[in-house]
Amino acid sequence: MGAITAVHRSRAIVMAAAVLVITALLSVGKAQAAPSTKYYTASVSPGAVAAAVSQQHFTVVLSNCGDQASGCPNASQQSFESADIGVGPAFTNVSATVTAAGWYVVEPVTNGIVELRSNNGALAPGSSLSISVVADTPTSFGLYTWTTAVKQSNQFKGAGNSFTIAGTQPQVLVGLPDHLAFVTEPSNVQESTQTSSSAMCPAPSVQVVDANGTPITVGSAQISLVADTAHGDPALGGDTSAASVNGLATFGSSDCSSGVTASTLGVGYQLQATTTWSFGAYQEALSTDQDSAPFDVVQLLTACPAGSPCDGTASGANTTASVSTSTSDTNDQLEIAIGIDSLANTTCRPYSPPTGIEVVRVFVDNRSKIVTVTFDPTVVSQAPNNGAGLYRVCFSAPWGNWVTDSGAAPTFNTATNEFEGLLPTCGHAGLLPDNPCVLSRSMSAGSVIDTVSVPFQPGREDPKLW
Repeated sequence: MGAITAVHRSRAIVMAAAVLVITALLSVGKAQAAPSTKYYTASVSPGAVAAAVSQQHFTVVLSNCGDQASGCPNASQQSFESADIGVGPAFTNVSATVTAAGWYVVEPVTNGIVELRSNNGALAPGSSLSISVVADTPTSFGLYTWTTAVKQSNQFKGAGNSFTIAGTQPQVLVGLPDHLAFVTEPSNVQESTQTSSSAMCPAPSVQVVDANGTPITVGSAQISLVADTAHGDPALGGDTSAASVNGLATFGSSDCSSGVTASTLGVGYQLQATTTWSFGAYQEALSTDQDSAPFDVVQLLTACPAGSPCDGTASGANTTASVSTSTSDTNDQLEIAIGIDSLANTTCRPYSPPTGIEVVRVFVDNRSKIVTVTFDPTVVSQAPNNGAGLYRVCFSAPWGNWVTDSGAAPTFNTATNEFEGLLPTCGHAGLLPDNPCVLSRSMSAGSVIDTVSVPFQPGREDPKLW
């Protein structure tokens, strides 16, 4: 009896093992019949658009992952027959169309969800489908995600038949930056030499803006300043590269202890700015569509504090100029530039202009100024009659409320838009006290020294002497 029971038990064990083997084999067959890989990709173009655009056209491309498809971890083993595309509530007045045979869009589009369905078709692995979407873009700048979902079954029904997106959901950047614009223009600057330099003060700044000039305050950019060499090369140095903060890049410190420098004397230089602007994965190359305001590089630029006089000296090749000013209740800047203005178009010129003669330009607001100009012997000796009393001073300024040494009004030079003429001697009979004039003339070691008074009046800036 015991032997019979053992036999029956052994048979039961064998039968159970057989059932397990058959079940396992069925499971393997079932796994092979129902693949677990269902992947798709989604894209939207254009990926960057302007804000508040009416009826902007987009193209959405859905791709069923095939063999060796870019960005897909595996090839799909199933076709899909329906998809939903969510453009989000920020995009309004949404409509969509599809031209592929066997596909249609449920109309109307509601809540910004484009329902793509198949009535006699399916998207096989390795195939793509394009959908045209039209919408009003948001008014606010931002990176907007378009959500997509794909199902194997038609009518977007059923559980467990969803496809997995390969990569990330597509995004649309709204409020596309268009160019860079100068906010704080470059100012005149003292030339940088081995012994001295100064930075542009206040520091120039550049803003990322859209096509309408509206500031773009998001994203990041490392903005660079370069010279527009069509107007000359000032040989820039110092802080010519700056990172943007809220879309604004400032090239230097607020106290002007650092900033943009230049080492080539000249007038009318202009700057441009360039960058690659980034927002998330999106990048855009930008530049200024308009140059900066012109600026000069001068020999001397110094601060004149309120309540104190100011003075400075600069030298050119054959000329030295020393300037002293009156006090003022404002903070001002004194600039001296020698030899950067051409005599080519002047109306006040000697009969035989000496070689090497240089124009002295002086600029300071709100102050009277005394300018002492020394012409060295290499210039003076070229004149046949070179006594100090015979050495006259030409004067030029943008303002014309003064008289020349003959008592006549100065000549307006249309080439320079300035008034020119020989200066009278101070104290001359009938000369008004606010008329610019020559205080003194003298000679020293072959040099002629002329001292000129330029009384203050509002708007009396930027006189030139030679």
